[in-house]
Amino acid sequence: MISRFSNVLALSFVAVLVASIGPMSAAAAAVKPGKYTLAPQNAATLRLDATDRSKTNGKQLQLWKSAGNPNQAWIFTKVSGGWYKIAPSYAPTLAVSVNANSAKNGTPVVLWADNGSAGQRWSLKQDKGGYSLAPKCAPGSRLDVTGWGAANGVKIQIWSATGGKNQTWAIGTK
Repeated sequence: MISRFSNVLALSFVAVLVASIGPMSAAAAAVKPGKYTLAPQNAATLRLDATDRSKTNGKQLQLWKSAGNPNQAWIFTKVSGGWYKIAPSYAPTLAVSVNANSAKNGTPVVLWADNGSAGQRWSLKQDKGGYSLAPKCAPGSRLDVTGWGAANGVKIQIWSATGGKNQTWAIGTK
């Protein structure tokens, strides 16, 4: 009788534990290859924007009001190991890149000709209703809106992961 009671008690405990923590979420969220927009949670009306539709290596990315233009549409391509290349829709031979593959806080995120480097490969993680994007060259950092800015022209950088809304992005279909 005691062993049956112990089993029931143990199963009840497991059921309560599972119900309290809810469904498990995957650390890495799969995003199908395709064209998307990126909007930071701290400024939901703005979009990740390739400044002036630049095709120049080293041009820093910025935020700009949503306009539906090609410089606000990003092609996500899955590459080996679960990493993604992110390219502007108007110039798929470019890639969203951490300048000089640096891991330092405040390093600009720029456009650069795709060379397959660690600064051009991004992991995606579901995070508080959106996604955080971590570069392979600095896995403890995230795609970050400088200074929590919420105006046209605010620059994009990498910064140590904080879980802030300026590091959490809505990925929308284009």
